[in-house]
Amino acid sequence: MMKIIVGRGRSKATQRMEINDPTVSREHCWLSDNGDGTYTLENKSAQGIMVNGRKILKTKVTANTFIQLSPNTTVRVADLLPLQSAPSPHVQAGAPPQPAVPEYSIKHLQYVWDEYHGRILDIQRNQHSINVLRSASPLFTLGSGAVAALARALGWGDSVFSFTIILTVIGLGLMAYSFVKGFNDHSIDDRERATEDFQSKYVCPNPKCHQFMGNTPYSLLRQKKCCPSCRCKFTVK
Repeated sequence: MMKIIVGRGRSKATQRMEINDPTVSREHCWLSDNGDGTYTLENKSAQGIMVNGRKILKTKVTANTFIQLSPNTTVRVADLLPLQSAPSPHVQAGAPPQPAVPEYSIKHLQYVWDEYHGRILDIQRNQHSINVLRSASPLFTLGSGAVAALARALGWGDSVFSFTIILTVIGLGLMAYSFVKGFNDHSIDDRERATEDFQSKYVCPNPKCHQFMGNTPYSLLRQKKCCPSCRCKFTVK
């Protein structure tokens, strides 16, 4: 019975297609020929393997089955077999036909991404305005003191006294306003709510998967052909 060791590099691995992903173990799994067009797949890595979106220890697969070795590496069984042993992906003697890969639109995820990105920008702008006010208020209060000291040194007398009073009042006003604005700031809570909402919506559209797509911008997500977890096809129709 033919047994193939699937893994990274060539120190132990014997599969036809070379795998260079550093997150894949050198002896990640075994693939054994059952002689009837099917193969027994057995996990040998602490990281594990996934088939059809589920982690498995041992299962029966066909040449058209996709195996997820890591978040970055998914391979088809036929690509691991020696050329003389790999059956046609369209005709497999004695093997049940593979179900059609489901197809789902991810067009709605653009709105989810844009909404989340907009909410985060609004939160950042609000925090920036508070920080600017806090930084500006000392400039007026310290500036008034500096002007008063300069006036005394130059003998200007009380001619600039009213001006320093105005600077001090402006500084104190900005300080009070920034304090109130900061006290009523809920940026942390708003960010948490926005993130939770985003993580619940920015997911694979397959109802059997709903894997979170991470913080990948939609412009990059739409370039992906399938879900990295369940392998369903993505469209933007």
